Amino acid sequence: MSTKTYEALAEFFETHQQNLIQFYPGLTLRRLEQEWSLFSRITSQPLSLFLQKLKQGIPLAYISGSSYFYKAEFFITPDVLIPRYETEILVEMGVKEIFKIAQGPNSIIRIADMGTGSGAIILSLLQDCTLIKNQIEATATDISQAALNVAKTNYDSLRTHLASNHKLTFLHADRLTKLSTPQQLIITNPPYIKAKEDLSTVHPMVKKFEPELALFLKDDEYENWFENMFIQAYNLLQMEGVFLMEGHENHLPLLSKIAAHCGLSQITIHPDLTGRKRFLRACRIKE
Repeated sequence: MSTKTYEALAEFFETHQQNLIQFYPGLTLRRLEQEWSLFSRITSQPLSLFLQKLKQGIPLAYISGSSYFYKAEFFITPDVLIPRYETEILVEMGVKEIFKIAQGPNSIIRIADMGTGSGAIILSLLQDCTLIKNQIEATATDISQAALNVAKTNYDSLRTHLASNHKLTFLHADRLTKLSTPQQLIITNPPYIKAKEDLSTVHPMVKKFEPELALFLKDDEYENWFENMFIQAYNLLQMEGVFLMEGHENHLPLLSKIAAHCGLSQITIHPDLTGRKRFLRACRIKE
Protein backbone atom coordinates (compact mmCIF):
# COMPACT_ATOMS: atom_id res chain seq x y z
CA MET A 1 0.00 0.00 0.00
CA SER A 2 1.35 3.38 -0.96
CA THR A 3 1.89 6.16 1.58
CA LYS A 4 -0.69 8.28 -0.23
CA THR A 5 -3.33 5.56 0.03
CA TYR A 6 -2.58 4.96 3.70
CA GLU A 7 -2.90 8.67 4.46
CA ALA A 8 -6.20 8.85 2.59
CA LEU A 9 -7.58 5.88 4.56
CA ALA A 10 -6.35 7.33 7.86
CA GLU A 11 -7.92 10.71 7.10
CA PHE A 12 -11.20 9.07 6.08
CA PHE A 13 -11.25 6.93 9.22
CA GLU A 14 -10.65 9.93 11.49
CA THR A 15 -13.22 12.12 9.74
CA HIS A 16 -15.98 9.50 9.58
CA GLN A 17 -15.14 7.45 12.67
CA GLN A 18 -18.46 8.00 14.43
CA ASN A 19 -20.53 6.75 11.48
CA LEU A 20 -18.09 3.96 10.72
CA ILE A 21 -18.32 2.58 14.26
CA GLN A 22 -22.10 2.74 14.00
CA PHE A 23 -22.10 0.78 10.74
CA TYR A 24 -19.13 -1.46 11.57
CA PRO A 25 -18.83 -2.04 15.35
CA GLY A 26 -15.22 -2.61 16.40
CA LEU A 27 -13.78 -1.35 13.12
CA THR A 28 -10.15 -0.19 13.40
CA LEU A 29 -7.89 1.58 10.95
CA ARG A 30 -5.88 -1.63 10.64
CA ARG A 31 -9.01 -3.57 9.68
CA LEU A 32 -9.92 -0.84 7.21
CA GLU A 33 -6.52 -1.20 5.55
CA GLN A 34 -7.01 -4.96 5.28
CA GLU A 35 -10.48 -4.55 3.76
CA TRP A 36 -9.16 -2.06 1.20
CA SER A 37 -6.35 -4.42 0.24
CA LEU A 38 -8.87 -7.22 -0.26
CA PHE A 39 -11.28 -4.99 -2.20
CA SER A 40 -8.57 -3.62 -4.49
CA ARG A 41 -7.14 -7.07 -5.18
CA ILE A 42 -10.50 -8.65 -6.02
CA THR A 43 -12.23 -5.80 -7.84
CA SER A 44 -9.43 -3.52 -9.14
CA GLN A 45 -11.78 -0.61 -8.37
CA PRO A 46 -10.53 2.82 -7.16
CA LEU A 47 -10.24 3.91 -3.55
CA SER A 48 -12.98 6.51 -4.07
CA LEU A 49 -15.55 3.78 -4.78
CA PHE A 50 -14.43 1.81 -1.70
CA LEU A 51 -14.86 4.90 0.51
CA GLN A 52 -18.25 5.68 -1.02
CA LYS A 53 -19.52 2.20 -0.16
CA LEU A 54 -18.29 2.65 3.42
CA LYS A 55 -20.25 5.90 3.71
CA GLN A 56 -23.38 3.98 2.71
CA GLY A 57 -22.80 1.41 5.44
CA ILE A 58 -22.65 -1.51 3.01
CA PRO A 59 -21.41 -4.59 4.92
CA LEU A 60 -17.70 -5.19 4.43
CA ALA A 61 -18.28 -8.68 3.03
CA TYR A 62 -20.50 -7.25 0.30
CA ILE A 63 -17.99 -4.53 -0.49
CA SER A 64 -15.10 -6.96 -0.97
CA GLY A 65 -17.23 -9.91 -2.08
CA SER A 66 -15.43 -12.08 0.44
CA SER A 67 -15.93 -13.37 3.98
CA TYR A 68 -13.81 -15.70 6.10
CA PHE A 69 -15.77 -18.48 7.80
CA TYR A 70 -14.52 -21.45 9.80
CA LYS A 71 -11.36 -22.36 7.87
CA ALA A 72 -11.82 -20.84 4.43
CA GLU A 73 -12.56 -17.68 2.47
CA PHE A 74 -15.99 -17.58 0.81
CA PHE A 75 -17.31 -15.57 -2.11
CA ILE A 76 -20.24 -13.46 -0.90
CA THR A 77 -22.89 -11.38 -2.67
CA PRO A 78 -26.05 -9.63 -1.42
CA ASP A 79 -27.97 -12.74 -2.57
CA VAL A 80 -26.70 -14.63 0.50
CA LEU A 81 -26.31 -14.02 4.20
CA ILE A 82 -22.89 -13.10 5.50
CA PRO A 83 -21.66 -16.14 7.50
CA ARG A 84 -21.62 -15.52 11.26
CA TYR A 85 -19.09 -16.74 13.79
CA GLU A 86 -21.77 -18.47 15.87
CA THR A 87 -22.66 -20.67 12.91
CA GLU A 88 -19.18 -22.18 13.15
CA ILE A 89 -20.48 -24.00 16.25
CA LEU A 90 -23.15 -25.60 14.06
CA VAL A 91 -20.39 -26.79 11.72
CA GLU A 92 -18.45 -28.25 14.65
CA MET A 93 -21.57 -30.08 15.82
CA GLY A 94 -22.08 -31.44 12.31
CA VAL A 95 -18.48 -32.64 12.01
CA LYS A 96 -18.85 -34.59 15.28
CA GLU A 97 -22.00 -36.25 13.99
CA ILE A 98 -20.36 -37.23 10.71
CA PHE A 99 -17.41 -38.84 12.48
CA LYS A 100 -19.85 -40.80 14.65
CA ILE A 101 -21.74 -41.97 11.58
CA ALA A 102 -18.45 -42.97 9.93
CA GLN A 103 -17.83 -45.45 12.73
CA GLY A 104 -20.98 -47.35 11.77
CA PRO A 105 -21.53 -50.00 9.08
CA ASN A 106 -22.64 -47.72 6.24
CA SER A 107 -20.13 -47.18 3.45
CA ILE A 108 -22.03 -44.10 2.22
CA ILE A 109 -22.90 -41.10 4.41
CA ARG A 110 -25.69 -38.89 3.13
CA ILE A 111 -25.98 -35.29 4.31
CA ALA A 112 -28.47 -32.56 3.41
CA ASP A 113 -27.81 -28.85 3.97
CA MET A 114 -31.15 -27.05 3.82
CA GLY A 115 -31.03 -23.39 2.77
CA THR A 116 -27.36 -23.53 1.92
CA GLY A 117 -26.93 -19.86 0.94
CA SER A 118 -23.23 -19.33 0.23
CA GLY A 119 -22.54 -23.01 0.88
CA ALA A 120 -20.39 -22.10 3.87
CA ILE A 121 -21.84 -24.77 6.17
CA ILE A 122 -21.76 -27.78 3.85
CA LEU A 123 -18.38 -26.90 2.33
CA SER A 124 -16.87 -26.38 5.79
CA LEU A 125 -18.24 -29.77 6.84
CA LEU A 126 -16.77 -31.52 3.82
CA GLN A 127 -13.46 -29.71 4.23
CA ASP A 128 -13.20 -30.98 7.82
CA CYS A 129 -14.05 -34.56 6.82
CA THR A 130 -11.38 -35.23 4.20
CA LEU A 131 -9.91 -38.04 6.33
CA ILE A 132 -13.17 -39.98 6.43
CA LYS A 133 -12.88 -42.97 4.12
CA ASN A 134 -16.63 -43.44 3.72
CA GLN A 135 -18.11 -41.89 0.62
CA ILE A 136 -20.06 -38.73 1.50
CA GLU A 137 -22.98 -37.79 -0.72
CA ALA A 138 -24.05 -34.29 0.23
CA THR A 139 -26.96 -32.26 -1.12
CA ALA A 140 -27.30 -28.50 -0.69
CA THR A 141 -30.76 -27.01 -1.25
CA ASP A 142 -31.94 -23.43 -1.51
CA ILE A 143 -35.13 -21.75 -2.64
CA SER A 144 -33.00 -19.00 -4.24
CA GLN A 145 -31.29 -19.85 -7.52
CA ALA A 146 -29.07 -16.79 -7.09
CA ALA A 147 -27.88 -18.16 -3.74
CA LEU A 148 -27.19 -21.55 -5.30
CA ASN A 149 -25.06 -19.85 -7.93
CA VAL A 150 -22.94 -18.32 -5.16
CA ALA A 151 -22.63 -21.71 -3.45
CA LYS A 152 -21.55 -23.33 -6.72
CA THR A 153 -18.87 -20.66 -7.16
CA ASN A 154 -17.55 -21.43 -3.68
CA TYR A 155 -17.61 -25.16 -4.43
CA ASP A 156 -15.57 -24.61 -7.59
CA SER A 157 -13.09 -22.54 -5.57
CA LEU A 158 -12.73 -25.02 -2.70
CA ARG A 159 -13.25 -28.39 -4.37
CA THR A 160 -9.50 -29.12 -4.51
CA HIS A 161 -9.54 -29.09 -0.70
CA LEU A 162 -12.25 -31.77 -0.56
CA ALA A 163 -11.80 -35.54 -0.69
CA SER A 164 -12.30 -36.97 -4.17
CA ASN A 165 -14.83 -39.53 -2.91
CA HIS A 166 -17.05 -36.85 -1.36
CA LYS A 167 -19.73 -35.55 -3.71
CA LEU A 168 -21.85 -32.40 -3.47
CA THR A 169 -25.06 -31.82 -5.44
CA PHE A 170 -27.00 -28.55 -5.56
CA LEU A 171 -30.78 -28.60 -5.65
CA HIS A 172 -33.13 -25.66 -6.28
CA ALA A 173 -35.87 -26.42 -3.80
CA ASP A 174 -37.97 -25.05 -0.95
CA ARG A 175 -36.57 -26.64 2.19
CA LEU A 176 -36.34 -30.43 1.60
CA THR A 177 -39.24 -30.86 -0.82
CA LYS A 178 -37.30 -32.34 -3.74
CA LEU A 179 -35.19 -34.78 -1.74
CA SER A 180 -36.27 -38.42 -1.53
CA THR A 181 -33.13 -40.38 -0.60
CA PRO A 182 -32.91 -41.05 3.17
CA GLN A 183 -30.31 -38.93 4.94
CA GLN A 184 -28.18 -39.63 8.01
CA LEU A 185 -27.66 -35.95 8.78
CA ILE A 186 -29.73 -32.88 7.99
CA ILE A 187 -28.24 -29.54 8.92
CA THR A 188 -29.70 -26.08 8.45
CA ASN A 189 -29.47 -22.41 9.30
CA PRO A 190 -32.98 -21.43 8.17
CA PRO A 191 -34.71 -18.05 8.33
CA TYR A 192 -35.74 -17.81 11.98
CA ILE A 193 -36.50 -14.15 12.69
CA LYS A 194 -40.14 -13.11 13.05
CA ALA A 195 -40.66 -10.23 10.64
CA LYS A 196 -42.55 -8.06 13.14
CA GLU A 197 -41.97 -9.38 16.66
CA ASP A 198 -38.19 -9.65 16.34
CA LEU A 199 -37.54 -6.75 13.98
CA SER A 200 -36.35 -4.33 16.67
CA THR A 201 -33.53 -6.72 17.63
CA VAL A 202 -32.07 -6.81 14.11
CA HIS A 203 -29.21 -4.44 13.26
CA PRO A 204 -30.39 -1.74 10.80
CA MET A 205 -27.65 -2.60 8.31
CA VAL A 206 -28.67 -6.26 8.34
CA LYS A 207 -32.26 -5.27 7.57
CA LYS A 208 -31.13 -2.92 4.83
CA PHE A 209 -28.60 -5.05 2.97
CA GLU A 210 -28.98 -8.77 3.69
CA PRO A 211 -31.58 -10.91 1.86
CA GLU A 212 -34.98 -10.91 3.59
CA LEU A 213 -35.75 -14.37 2.24
CA ALA A 214 -32.91 -15.85 4.28
CA LEU A 215 -33.69 -13.88 7.43
CA PHE A 216 -37.40 -13.41 8.04
CA LEU A 217 -40.61 -15.39 8.28
CA LYS A 218 -44.07 -13.87 8.67
CA ASP A 219 -45.18 -13.99 12.29
CA ASP A 220 -48.49 -15.74 11.56
CA GLU A 221 -46.77 -18.37 9.37
CA TYR A 222 -43.78 -19.00 11.66
CA GLU A 223 -44.95 -22.10 13.54
CA ASN A 224 -46.55 -23.70 10.48
CA TRP A 225 -43.38 -23.11 8.41
CA PHE A 226 -41.24 -24.92 10.96
CA GLU A 227 -43.80 -27.66 11.47
CA ASN A 228 -43.67 -28.43 7.75
CA MET A 229 -39.88 -28.39 7.87
CA PHE A 230 -39.73 -30.77 10.84
CA ILE A 231 -42.15 -33.16 9.13
CA GLN A 232 -39.99 -33.11 6.00
CA ALA A 233 -36.87 -33.74 8.09
CA TYR A 234 -38.49 -36.60 10.01
CA ASN A 235 -39.66 -38.31 6.82
CA LEU A 236 -36.26 -37.89 5.19
CA LEU A 237 -34.03 -39.02 8.05
CA GLN A 238 -32.86 -42.59 8.31
CA MET A 239 -33.45 -44.33 11.63
CA GLU A 240 -30.92 -42.94 14.13
CA GLY A 241 -30.43 -39.98 11.78
CA VAL A 242 -29.65 -36.57 13.25
CA PHE A 243 -31.14 -33.12 12.62
CA LEU A 244 -29.16 -29.97 13.50
CA MET A 245 -30.50 -26.44 13.28
CA GLU A 246 -29.55 -22.90 14.21
CA GLY A 247 -32.43 -20.85 15.60
CA HIS A 248 -33.63 -17.83 17.55
CA GLU A 249 -33.08 -17.88 21.31
CA ASN A 250 -36.64 -16.70 21.99
CA HIS A 251 -38.30 -19.32 19.84
CA LEU A 252 -36.22 -22.51 20.15
CA PRO A 253 -38.08 -23.81 23.24
CA LEU A 254 -41.39 -23.69 21.36
CA LEU A 255 -39.82 -25.08 18.20
CA SER A 256 -38.43 -28.02 20.17
CA LYS A 257 -42.00 -28.89 21.22
CA ILE A 258 -43.19 -28.64 17.61
CA ALA A 259 -40.29 -30.89 16.53
CA ALA A 260 -41.32 -33.46 19.12
CA HIS A 261 -44.93 -33.27 17.93
CA CYS A 262 -43.64 -34.04 14.41
CA GLY A 263 -41.94 -37.23 15.61
CA LEU A 264 -38.39 -36.13 16.31
CA SER A 265 -36.86 -37.35 19.58
CA GLN A 266 -33.97 -36.77 21.98
CA ILE A 267 -34.32 -33.04 21.38
CA THR A 268 -31.74 -30.79 23.02
CA ILE A 269 -31.00 -27.07 22.83
CA HIS A 270 -27.39 -25.87 22.85
CA PRO A 271 -25.93 -22.40 23.55
CA ASP A 272 -23.66 -20.23 21.45
CA LEU A 273 -20.49 -18.67 22.86
CA THR A 274 -22.50 -15.95 24.62
CA GLY A 275 -24.69 -18.50 26.40
CA ARG A 276 -27.78 -17.76 24.30
CA LYS A 277 -29.98 -20.62 23.15
CA ARG A 278 -28.90 -21.03 19.56
CA PHE A 279 -28.90 -24.63 18.27
CA LEU A 280 -31.35 -27.51 18.23
CA ARG A 281 -30.36 -31.16 17.91
CA ALA A 282 -32.88 -33.92 17.32
CA CYS A 283 -32.99 -37.53 16.13
CA ARG A 284 -35.29 -39.98 14.47
CA ILE A 285 -35.29 -43.09 16.59
CA LYS A 286 -37.09 -46.41 16.29
CA GLU A 287 -40.55 -46.29 17.80
